[in-house]
Amino acid sequence: MIHTPAFSADTSSSGVHLTSSVALDEILSDYAATQAQESVTMLLDSVIFEDGTIIGPDSKGRQQELNDRIRADCDLVGELALLSGDDLKQRLIYHAGSQRKGRYHERMTEASAILLDVLNNTDESRFRAELDAVRLEQWFGGSNQVRRRR
Repeated sequence: MIHTPAFSADTSSSGVHLTSSVALDEILSDYAATQAQESVTMLLDSVIFEDGTIIGPDSKGRQQELNDRIRADCDLVGELALLSGDDLKQRLIYHAGSQRKGRYHERMTEASAILLDVLNNTDESRFRAELDAVRLEQWFGGSNQVRRRR
């Protein structure tokens, strides 16, 4: 079994089965160089297109995972937009230290920790620029969600 955060593959008697990849070309080239005598079979659980539509069974729950991430980022940016000074820092500390479970809350915690680091290592105006960059980020052509292709 080969597994990285963006790629996983399983070798069985019927071949190597890839489940997802970010750098698929590089991984396949490396595999081909060492295992050229074996065939490679790719099984895609889901494909998310640039417009945010998804096809495939999505047994790994990528649609919900991405939608939770987008919603958490949007909610956090909205919550922080009107805060400043100590109130801003305290809110980031609160979220960064949260132990709540679930993808949405875990993303909120992760994003808060990153933004808190920015705030701690720069001034508030630089922090605002970073926050605006997150706010202006458009996912999937502005739809800001993954949805089933009809």
